[in-house]
Amino acid sequence: MELNVSVFSNQTNTSEEAEELYAQLLAFARVAMVPTSFIGLVGNILNLIILNRAAVKDLSVSVYLTGLAIGDLLYCLDIFRWYLEWSGILPQHYNYDMYCKTMNFIGYFSTGLSHWMIFCVSLERMIMVTFPFKAKSLCTVPKARAVVCFFALTMASCVSINFVFVTQIHGVDDTWICWTRNEDTLGNLLFNIFRLIFELPPVVFVLVLNFVTIVFFFRSRAKSTLASSSMKVSHRTTDYERKLTVTLTATGLVFVILELPYLIMLLLTHLYGNGPKLIAVSNICKLLSGIDHACNFFIYILGAPLMRREFTAMMRKICTKRQAEATSPPVTKSRQTSPSRPSPSSDGQENDSTDMTLYSITPIP
Repeated sequence: MELNVSVFSNQTNTSEEAEELYAQLLAFARVAMVPTSFIGLVGNILNLIILNRAAVKDLSVSVYLTGLAIGDLLYCLDIFRWYLEWSGILPQHYNYDMYCKTMNFIGYFSTGLSHWMIFCVSLERMIMVTFPFKAKSLCTVPKARAVVCFFALTMASCVSINFVFVTQIHGVDDTWICWTRNEDTLGNLLFNIFRLIFELPPVVFVLVLNFVTIVFFFRSRAKSTLASSSMKVSHRTTDYERKLTVTLTATGLVFVILELPYLIMLLLTHLYGNGPKLIAVSNICKLLSGIDHACNFFIYILGAPLMRREFTAMMRKICTKRQAEATSPPVTKSRQTSPSRPSPSSDGQENDSTDMTLYSITPIP
């Protein structure tokens, strides 16, 4: 009997320690989303500024990266909203059906747009490496803009179903405003279909495309180096393309590594429910997903010489302008001599410089 009590006591202590650990992981994930969201907001705003500079905006890949930056920017705003709801900073009277629908629209739209923009970047880079002669006709700015508009409209149209068929409610046992529970089965089904169609496939496609790109890249590297050794300009072009390929491939691989765990946890929580362990691990994976949406700026700056040069030029211009404003003397208005007032002569008398031809002297009779 005493042995059974001892075993039960040990199991209780172990369970309490596990729950405490899960609570600590959950709290860490929630707090860590604040700096992650701020870093992502600043980084993606800088991406939008740099990608629209004259030297960069005429590249087709810049169009896809601009769409990616917009999706990442909205995603970082969304995870900051998550923290505000978790911490209770948002008042409870915001717990409205339309508010939750709007917030979930932004979350799903930003996720889908970012995922498919990464797919477009990986696909274009694969075409550049495997079919360099066809790339000039396939990878153009007008076509890139059309593709971005197509995916943006598709995401918006599909997620807009949320406003019609889904009713968002606030769970009583939750401390979050929009940790959504759906009253009807159709709404839950629509969200799962959206994840299966728009969120999971890009991760698989990006992994495959980057694998093909890496294989062809290493095959053609020796040939391109040998062919460009005789011409300096061609060597510079090859070096630029090589660094850009490495940078964009790294972006795709980071996307797969950091996004796949969260998608797996979404599937597990859907199958096994929201236990303390799954909730804690799923929030850690959500944090990893936020890091993915926040780190692209740093990957571009470290790997792409063109992005680094444009960022340096932009910062140098800002610093020079501020330094010039700080060191320039204050502008004072100089006292000007009235044009109607005659200027004094050197001997102290007034010098009458009036034009006498303007006057006529009439003799008095």
